Amino acid sequence: MNSKTFFTVSIFLIIFSTIAKAEPVLMSPDWTEQACVAWNEDPTLTDKLYESDWVKNNLERGYKVIILYRTDCTKSKRAELKISEAEGKAKCIYGGKVVDATVDKRADYIMHATTQRWMEMGAGKYGPMKAMMTVSYTHLTLPTITSGCRSRGAAGP
Repeated sequence: MNSKTFFTVSIFLIIFSTIAKAEPVLMSPDWTEQACVAWNEDPTLTDKLYESDWVKNNLERGYKVIILYRTDCTKSKRAELKISEAEGKAKCIYGGKVVDATVDKRADYIMHATTQRWMEMGAGKYGPMKAMMTVSYTHLTLPTITSGCRSRGAAGP
């Protein structure tokens, strides 16, 4: 498995493990902060992505950017993870709202899908390529707190 495929599969496994634990809305800044913590606790991401040199492809900026969003929540802001080489590991150094508008596809990632597809992928039904390449607006009954487009009673995420 090449490092790009390995990364793609690994990130979804760890990020979606936060769905069950998280109270914040899926892909909100608070949720993304928890995903960053979960990333750093996972040796597959921290060790293997360092060993594969994936984290070193950072265009000499010192970090990679991963932008995440849900295509069916058009008013939701995008979320960002920053991954950097630290202590011989691929560490998440930031998780939250987008602060780095510069995304270079040679090293960075923009990942998007409908909420339904994110949840299905997080449940292990299929991999990330199907989720990001399939457009579907079929509605599922999902937990409001973790997957709704609005945060708990607020006007927006």
